[in-house]
Amino acid sequence: MLPLHRDEFYTFTFADARLVPRFHLDGAGEGCSVDVFRLEPDGGGPAELLASAVVGPGGWVDLPAPLVVRAGGGFLARVGPGGLARDLPPVRVVIARPTGGTR
Repeated sequence: MLPLHRDEFYTFTFADARLVPRFHLDGAGEGCSVDVFRLEPDGGGPAELLASAVVGPGGWVDLPAPLVVRAGGGFLARVGPGGLARDLPPVRVVIARPTGGTR
């Protein structure tokens, strides 16, 4: 079954305040760029850009400086184009030739 919608962001929310020096992105390819945005409190969408980084070994992203996240807050991470291992393969069109008869 193919998904009808795929969220382009990884969303991280926290009940308590914390410093976040690194985080893990499941399915992200090593060496891909990542942009990190503040999570908009009311709408849940991306606000201003907080940091840019690169996915390291095992899907870990080490940030240039730790993010300060307030209790109930969070952030969104977006992997650059082509950086997700879970992306679907390209669609291929196959035209079948008729079997039997003349061509």
